[in-house]
Parts: sequence; C-alpha cells; structure tokens
Amino acid sequence: MTMGKIASLVKRHIWVWSLVLGFISFGGGFVASYYQQYRSTYLDGLRKNYEQFQESSQRIDDSLKLFSDVARGLKTKTPDEVEVLRNKLLRSVDSVRELSRRIDGTLSVAKNYERAVVRLADAADEITGPYDGKSLVEAVNEYYLAQQTVEAAVIKEDTKFLR
Repeated sequence: MTMGKIASLVKRHIWVWSLVLGFISFGGGFVASYYQQYRSTYLDGLRKNYEQFQESSQRIDDSLKLFSDVARGLKTKTPDEVEVLRNKLLRSVDSVRELSRRIDGTLSVAKNYERAVVRLADAADEITGPYDGKSLVEAVNEYYLAQQTVEAAVIKEDTKFLR
C-alpha cells in the first residue's frame, strides 16, 4: 500500500479510527486509575505497619536505656523489667511479621530480626552487672543492625514502584 491509499483509507473511516482511539484512551486511563488506587492503598497499609514497628522500636529503646544502667552497674534489674522488655520485643516481632507479610522476599530479614530479638531477650535475662554486660552489648548491636535492615527493606518497598 502506498501512503496515498493509507491516507485515503483513514479519511474515509475517520469516525472508526476516532472511536478506536477513544476506547484505547479510556482503557488506558481506567487501568492507570485502578493501579494508582491499588498502589496508594498498599502504601497506606505499609506505612501503618511501619509506624507500628517504629513505635515498638521506640519502646524497646526506652527499656534498653534501663538495661544499659544495669550493664554499667548503676542499677539492678528486676524480673518485672525483664518481662516488660520481653513483651515489647514480642510486639516488635509481630510488627515485623506484618511488614514481611506485605513485602515479598523479606522472610530472611524477618527471621534475622527475630534471631536478634531472641538473643537480646536472653542477654537481658542473663545480665547482672558490668562483668557479664558484654553479651548484652553484642545483642543490642545485633538488634540495631537487624532493625536497620528491616527499615531498609521498607524504604526499598516504598520506592519500588513509580508514583
């Protein structure tokens, strides 16, 4: 076909071409709108879970300040303080599990965080003063590294798709 024949064909059936292009535009707009709605709902849920994680991490930080005094020999721990820390750690693990449920491929991140939390709980249970504080310091360090890994996974997921 020559260009003249194509132009003639388009001119004769211009209303058909207009209709086809209209449907294509409508369909593209519908798909884009649906995707944006899905994505904004997904991001709202992700942010809600991340805020829960941050709140639980802040509560843990408050308890860790108390245990740092124990490790320096400034204070003695009580069984209630250990129990409070364990409960805060369990809530934190629950929030990380919710995050890993939302984010594909973060099961290893969640498992690593759980391991760090268990080690931290055990170290807090065993510490009596400065002489055995090394295990607590190492466990706190491992906990903070695992926490940063979770935060990095959430940030990566948040910026994963085009906005």
